[in-house]
Amino acid sequence: MTAPRRTRTLASAIVLALVALAGCTGSASSPSAGAMVASGAWARASMSIDRAVAVYLSIENRTGADDALLSVTSPAGTAELHETMMGDAGMMAMQPVDKIALAKDATVELKSGSYHIMLINLVTMLEPGASVDLTLTFEHAAPITVTAEVRAN
Repeated sequence: MTAPRRTRTLASAIVLALVALAGCTGSASSPSAGAMVASGAWARASMSIDRAVAVYLSIENRTGADDALLSVTSPAGTAELHETMMGDAGMMAMQPVDKIALAKDATVELKSGSYHIMLINLVTMLEPGASVDLTLTFEHAAPITVTAEVRAN
């Protein structure tokens, strides 16, 4: 084989290898594929530093397996997972929960009247327009940090 032909053959092999590697990328390499994705995070403004505030958001499970939200931490205060449900006296009641199930390929909305996050023992008032960081810890997936916009009640 002549030198120019070897060079063309080597160059062709390199191009084919690069094309093959490029084909290995795609949706699986995007930042949100194979992960938990949180969106629409917002927190109610606090009326006083002594009062708890609710935080709402959606969590999409793109991991391909069932999982669960186990805990939330925030520099703004102590975070607890809660659920609103019908109490014994026919009144809506809020209670802490150990975890929130996240089925594979499903989205769970943390919203008023359902699952939500409560921030208690606030470090400072949460004023409209401010933001608060939350770190969500899951049973299997890696933790994610989201920023919630503080909105007026």
